[in-house]
Amino acid sequence: IQCLLIFAILFCFKAVREFAKANEYKFLIAATLTTLLIALIGSHIWDTYGLFHRVVHIKIWLIFLGMSIAFASTLKRKALISTIAITSFTGVWLMGENYSWFERQPFLNPWIEGDPFIWFPLAAILLLIYIPRIKLPQKMSSIVNLLAESSLIIYLSSFAIQKTVKAIYPEADKIALLVLALVGGVILWKVWEKLTHTLWSFGGKSFTRIYKSDGVI
Repeated sequence: IQCLLIFAILFCFKAVREFAKANEYKFLIAATLTTLLIALIGSHIWDTYGLFHRVVHIKIWLIFLGMSIAFASTLKRKALISTIAITSFTGVWLMGENYSWFERQPFLNPWIEGDPFIWFPLAAILLLIYIPRIKLPQKMSSIVNLLAESSLIIYLSSFAIQKTVKAIYPEADKIALLVLALVGGVILWKVWEKLTHTLWSFGGKSFTRIYKSDGVI
């Protein structure tokens, strides 16, 4: 949510929107490298260990990296984004392997001591770059799309849902907690969509006129 707020503030400025629209790929690569540098420098200024490193300046580079993948339309672009991803993730792992000082650094933790978990997001990024589409059976595809659409709400609500279930039924196993968190997140997303669509039907026309006059849509 904090990262989305940063995006909203950033794109409030017409000059930024126009530059990003005219230079989408270059803008995203520059933003990725800039925010990656901020993450590295920021880890030496502010120790966010107590916050589990879930802060904007540590995480936002991953969002820009993901956005860059959408514009990896040529082999040259794919190679550049792959290099950025592999270099950053491998560097994190190697530093965590060899220097104990890095254990409490937000950019690195918890990927230390050769933890193989670091390779999961890297593998996912590379798959998105080189295999952007995978054909699935229609029923499975519908479920995947539904979970993808509601993923933000699932993320925001999953801990609260699981904690509530554990309080009511302490013997609930991990699979049950996972399924309930997913189902609960989807339900909350449906409610959110209904609420926002209702609110938009009341005030959306005036906002649309503002956006059109500004050349946004």
